[in-house]
Amino acid sequence: VDEEIAYQLVVQKQSFLLPIHTHIRANFALLQTWFAQQPYLEWVEPQAGVVAFPRIKTGFQIDIEHFYHSLYHNYQTLVGAGHWFEREKIYFRLGFGFPTAEELSEGLRRLQACLSESQR
Repeated sequence: VDEEIAYQLVVQKQSFLLPIHTHIRANFALLQTWFAQQPYLEWVEPQAGVVAFPRIKTGFQIDIEHFYHSLYHNYQTLVGAGHWFEREKIYFRLGFGFPTAEELSEGLRRLQACLSESQR
């Protein structure tokens, strides 16, 4: 049974992949627009995948401990802290493949607010 299910998915992959790719492209465009207007963060735009790894721009004094704590506890928003990936804490992992456009927009709004609040 499992081999037949896998086979049918391969045969019909375009019907599954098109909506997924459309969703990812829309979220990526939203993220690109947000980063273009972002005063606190910089990134190397990902060339594939659904994860970005931005960092806080040099020159901004952010209380990084307060930022991560407040983002999670006060804004109910989660990013992967840089130290989870053996990087400095000024980096973080930001996924954009799963959330709806509305959820991503709200998460980015919360991220922006928390960064602003966390300035020293």
